[in-house]
Amino acid sequence: MHKKEFIAHIGFPKCASSTLQKNLFTNDQKADLISPHKLSNVTGLEIIQPINNKTILHDGILKFIDGCRDDYLKIKKGLNKLIKNSKKRIIFTSEWVIGTRLIKNNFQERLDLFAELIPSDAKIILIVREHFDLIISLYRDNQKELEGNKSLSIEKFFEMFLNERYKERIEYKKVYQNLLEYFKAENIYVYKLYKNSNRDISEDINKDFKFADNDRIKKTIKTNLGISIYQFIYLKIIRNFSFLKKFIPGIIYINIHYFIMNLFKSDKSIKFNLSNKLKEKVHLAFEDDWTYICKKSRN
Repeated sequence: MHKKEFIAHIGFPKCASSTLQKNLFTNDQKADLISPHKLSNVTGLEIIQPINNKTILHDGILKFIDGCRDDYLKIKKGLNKLIKNSKKRIIFTSEWVIGTRLIKNNFQERLDLFAELIPSDAKIILIVREHFDLIISLYRDNQKELEGNKSLSIEKFFEMFLNERYKERIEYKKVYQNLLEYFKAENIYVYKLYKNSNRDISEDINKDFKFADNDRIKKTIKTNLGISIYQFIYLKIIRNFSFLKKFIPGIIYINIHYFIMNLFKSDKSIKFNLSNKLKEKVHLAFEDDWTYICKKSRN
């Protein structure tokens, strides 16, 4: 249908997305990048891209994946035009294609809609991490229910993901097999993220795609220290005052948040005392899933 290389990074959330978007994908000078206009992660790190046809297209694609078909023809036309006019390759990046919280439909519906827009010969980047670490990372960022505003203890948060209603949101096998309905197996690039290894995962991906100079990656990407106990407490408090965003200009709010997160930064990440019984439950619930996806990974 076309000869342009289309690459789509679709998640998982809490799998180095911000690092890849800031330090890898944006460094490919020969690519057209379909990315958010503004993206800030939990630490306050901010990425600003110009508002143009590509950032608008990114938001339109996500809106469509959420289930809004109003602008389908406009989005499809815009994407086809970009593909036709692109010099070499197109990179789409958003962890919200899959998502885990604040999504309006399940991942199967989201991937079905995504496949309606994306070329069938696209190369898919899927990043995974051990389920136990993934759940902890999700909790560190936001301790509330996946649907609703009730704050949960970490034990209740884990139990939520062990419930069949939410378990499938982090089942890699189901996501991978759903992708196989639309994309060739050789075009689905699975990578494993290990603890505090954002630089490693960037280098692993870069070996396959050559987005940036390896020396630049080593210089710009630092070890992920996680969230300190003071940052965690601050985040837990500020989540209850999210309404303040309505009264404070966005750039000021983000700068204040970034300042406070840096003020509370520490070399030691917060640790949670979880029972061995809970760890074993998570291991048993996702053991087959992790074994399956590890066999598909490239690193």
